[in-house]
Amino acid sequence: MSRRVLLITNMYPSRRDKTYGRFVQRCAESLVAAGIETDIVSLPKHHNYLFKLLDYVRFAIQANVKILKRGYDCVYVHQPLHSLLVCIPALMLRRVRLVLNFHGHDLVPVTRRGEFLQKILSRLFMAAKIVVVPSEHFKQIFDNEFGNGRSEGARVFYSGGVHDDYFASKLIVASSRPRSALFLSRLVEGKGWRLFIELAQKLRAVYPDFNFTIAGVGPDRQIIESAIAEANLSDCTQFVSATTVSQNRDLFLSHRYFVFPTWFNESLALVNLEAMACGCVVLSADFPTASEYIEQAVNGFRIPIANFVETSLFHICELENDIAFVDAISNDARTMAYRFKESDVMKNLPSTLGLKD
Repeated sequence: MSRRVLLITNMYPSRRDKTYGRFVQRCAESLVAAGIETDIVSLPKHHNYLFKLLDYVRFAIQANVKILKRGYDCVYVHQPLHSLLVCIPALMLRRVRLVLNFHGHDLVPVTRRGEFLQKILSRLFMAAKIVVVPSEHFKQIFDNEFGNGRSEGARVFYSGGVHDDYFASKLIVASSRPRSALFLSRLVEGKGWRLFIELAQKLRAVYPDFNFTIAGVGPDRQIIESAIAEANLSDCTQFVSATTVSQNRDLFLSHRYFVFPTWFNESLALVNLEAMACGCVVLSADFPTASEYIEQAVNGFRIPIANFVETSLFHICELENDIAFVDAISNDARTMAYRFKESDVMKNLPSTLGLKD
């Protein structure tokens, strides 16, 4: 007998934004590929407040009607801090097998509004049949905060894994790439672009042939362009609005170093693993989850954010003086990234959700 799942999410790709919620879409595709009938209720991304409000009402009505009228083996909710609230009426009237998939900040809110919503929804978090989180670190957070009285702890599912296309190209050894460093992320203050520019200044002073790339989209783009000009780095820094897997892969493969000085408590930072899959030497902020895949000075570097620039400069200078060390880290990084390959990770989704006999 075919299993049936209702997937409810506040983020999903649309014609207007094909990358928004791509991870959720991959989860849905994985379930369908496993022979599991999957209905999706999603909330498209809007910048217009009126359209957003109207779509939110539609989203709430569809979610509640489907929960009440259709017989599903489970109701699978992504980003539960934002998606679960609208489902409360139906969940009060009908008992369902509830599966929650946290992405990161929906488990560790960074706003007062998020903290308030978490208090409202905490009982549903504890009552869910299965809870899925993106890393071992976030499993500890959930189990410590909401695990009391639950028969089992949260299950780890690594954000869908690293897209197979990152492994498709023949690896260019890092030592054969030009002296270069890449920053690829959403262009917001918290991702650490100011630290990247400060590091670029210091590296350029030591190595006049060093080049840099800042890639991504976000509200800080114009501010970053001005900061690059003020730092006298315009002649050695390119700006790329990379958004696709193929664009990102080509950027990783053409750079020796990937620098990720985020200030956030990242849920996994899949971008680090994508860079590692392409053989970049990763210098990442030392947020807790990074220790789950970066072994210090073996396949990359975890660096305390308080002295990120100075420590990164030291490691890069050390590596430039021992190019064999660069290639050793590059090879070990790719080996680690293979453990997170998407096609392998996604095969485990049905069993993670308790949908496989």
